[in-house]
Amino acid sequence: GRGENIRTANLPLRLTKAMAHWFTQAPHHLSAIQAIRWAQVRGLGGSKHLARVVVGTRLGKVLENEDFWESVVHFFINHPSLDFRQIGPVVDFLQHQRFEWREGVTLAGVFGKIPPPQPQYAMKGRTALSILRQVEEWHKELGKDANKPTIMWRHSPIREFRFIEGSEALRNMRAWTITELLSTRALFLEGQAMRHCVATYGDECVRREVSIWSMQIETQRGRHRVLTIEV
Repeated sequence: GRGENIRTANLPLRLTKAMAHWFTQAPHHLSAIQAIRWAQVRGLGGSKHLARVVVGTRLGKVLENEDFWESVVHFFINHPSLDFRQIGPVVDFLQHQRFEWREGVTLAGVFGKIPPPQPQYAMKGRTALSILRQVEEWHKELGKDANKPTIMWRHSPIREFRFIEGSEALRNMRAWTITELLSTRALFLEGQAMRHCVATYGDECVRREVSIWSMQIETQRGRHRVLTIEV
C-alpha cells in the first residue's frame, strides 16, 4: 500500500526477487495471501496452472510452517506427473499428518489433545506414487471414522440456495441447490462421492470456523453432486 517492495514486508516465508516480481503480476482477483502463494509457486519455477491449483488449497488461505510448505511446493514442481486433481488431497493429508491436533481419548485413557500422527514428516525421498498411496490409506481410515457416532452442528447464518432453469415444454428443466452439510456423516458422504478430504473438516465446522456446502443438480436423469464449497 505504501508502494514499497513486498520483500520489505514482515512475511513468514522466504520471498526471492523473482517471487517479488511475480507478486506484482498475480491475477487481480486474488487476495494478498493468495498472491503471495501464487508468486512463490511461479518464482520457484512452477507453471501458471500449478500456481492456480495450489492457491485453491488451504495454502491460499494461510501462511504458516512455511519451511515445510516450501518443500511441498518444490515437490509439486519436481513431480509434474502428479495429477493436479490430487494436489488438494495431498495438501490436506500433509496438514493432517504433520500439524493437526485433535480432541479425543489418549493412549493414557483420558480425554484431551492428541498430537499429529507424524509431526516430523518430510518430503525428502518421497515419490508421487508413495504419497498418493498414503493419501489413499488415509482416506480408508477416514471411512472407518464414519462408523463413529455422528456429530451435528447448527446452521450458519447463510441461506441455502435453489435455482430452477429450463423449460417445462422442452422437458429440459434442471434444479440447482446449494445445501449446508451439518454433520460428520454428511461430510463423509460428500467426501466419498467427490473423492476429497472434506470429512476432516468436522472439528472446524463444530467450532464454526468454516461451513461446508454441497452444490447439486437434479435433472430427469436424477440428482448428482457437482461441487463442494467451503465458506
